[in-house]
Amino acid sequence: MVRFKKYESLDASTKKQIETLQKTCLPEDDPTFPEDGIWWVGYDNKQAVAFCLIKPSSQWEDTAYLARSGVLYYWRG
Repeated sequence: MVRFKKYESLDASTKKQIETLQKTCLPEDDPTFPEDGIWWVGYDNKQAVAFCLIKPSSQWEDTAYLARSGVLYYWRG
């Protein structure tokens, strides 16, 4: 079972995990780390297998959107 952990700020090792996930899941894109938003990382035991970035909307109050996400191939479906 994959369990997600919320990160409002990133330490170096978590940032590296997310960077690796972005490169694997989104090989056509450059990894990005916007200033605003909250990262969520999904773990199967201690292995990072998924990620997403939730960003606050600049247009609507109390609204956010999924800005970036990915799941490693084996854990999809």
